[in-house]
Amino acid sequence: MTTFIENAATLADIAKATKGTVAQVEADAGELSLFIGCDWAGKPALSVIDAARMVSGDARRDAEHAEAHRRWRADSEDWELQREQVRQQAFNDHFDAVRRRGVGDPQAAHGAAQAGSAAIVAYEKVTPAPTFGDAETSRLSTTRKMTNRIKEKVR
Repeated sequence: MTTFIENAATLADIAKATKGTVAQVEADAGELSLFIGCDWAGKPALSVIDAARMVSGDARRDAEHAEAHRRWRADSEDWELQREQVRQQAFNDHFDAVRRRGVGDPQAAHGAAQAGSAAIVAYEKVTPAPTFGDAETSRLSTTRKMTNRIKEKVR
């Protein structure tokens, strides 16, 4: 038994509005995670809000945006993990090498922290952070671009 939707638009009506078939509408609804219930006559239907979003294309745009955002988040987490591994490796290598020469922990840790910071800078130059859409990587890069434009106009 399917669930009754009080304010519903049948899949046939949606197919007519989109100039497609009921099967295409049903497949799209499944792909977009839109719930298919039934109207008062027992015909397969979507809520009018979901139907409007499907016909206008908002549902597809939202789904594609959400997928792109999930991908960006996963890529960012992977990038941050790799960045931290590079820092940790540089820190450990420097700390262990200095400690073997008999340098105390505070001095070894200070030098190792600097080595770790240098490794992060080198890693970020070679592997920039993933960006989402047209977003700038940082406010600093935007400021630099503005500064360069101002310098060009002043010249």
